[in-house]
Amino acid sequence: MADVVFEQYITGDNTETAFRDEASPWVAETFTPTARHTMNFVKVRLRRELAADAPGLVTATIRSTTAGVPTSTILKSGTFNADAVETGGTGEFVTIFFPGGVILEASTVYALGLKSSSDDANGAIRWRRDSSGSYAGGAAYTSSDLGVTWTFLGGGSSDFMFGEWGEAAQKPVVSTGALSAIEATTATCAGSLSDLGQSSVTEHGHVWATTIDPDTSDFKTTLGAGSLGDFSSDLTSLTEGQKYYIRAYATNTQGTSFGEGKSWTSGSPGTVLEPREIAVVGTQFRYVGEDGQEYWTQGIIP
Repeated sequence: MADVVFEQYITGDNTETAFRDEASPWVAETFTPTARHTMNFVKVRLRRELAADAPGLVTATIRSTTAGVPTSTILKSGTFNADAVETGGTGEFVTIFFPGGVILEASTVYALGLKSSSDDANGAIRWRRDSSGSYAGGAAYTSSDLGVTWTFLGGGSSDFMFGEWGEAAQKPVVSTGALSAIEATTATCAGSLSDLGQSSVTEHGHVWATTIDPDTSDFKTTLGAGSLGDFSSDLTSLTEGQKYYIRAYATNTQGTSFGEGKSWTSGSPGTVLEPREIAVVGTQFRYVGEDGQEYWTQGIIP
């Protein structure tokens, strides 16, 4: 899945703030995701003052916040060698990756902090920002005690140039298992959860109907919270001789996923029909083509 930008501020670039390691303040920009996602990398606009400046490794941290202010709690970190960053002008956007990514919750304020590995006077690097502070989801901060406490930058609003990129939140992965114990008004269907997605599964089971591709508005079992592995549902109140379609399902915060569809005729054991499968139902000979369409013929040999 391709990474997309979730939050960013890239306009109003009119000033900058220098940062090193212990010799000058660390800097941070708070931001608020509007959707839950896995953040994989950030882009920040940096500039070196002189060609001789050697800021070395820049470390980016994603921090929690309290009342919108960065804390010392680091959720994830990544690094970037800044020795080749452009000099003069407004610098350039550079990419800093966070190996393995970090899950960010919607409507939660986080802080993106930067520091350089150099304490030398020629090691400073500058993060471009907007002194008007037009990004509504956060603001710029500095820390003079190695990221323990943070102070709002300047008397007015201010925002650093940044973008955070990642993948959309994932739904569970569920599959529909075999049907068994097919009786006149009951049956049993298996299923399996192979991936919970990006949050806990809050509900799972099977959905069935007399039409293809049933969903949670049709008949269903509700097995509650789910974990990785197999499960099964007991289907009841079926109509004998009725053809049904069934799918496993699982729901988490990101939405509901469905397994592949299967069909059977209640009261007729051995009638689970899938592509290229053949079944005998009463006096009918049934076959499902690659297109998923069921074909049948009926009669007796004279």
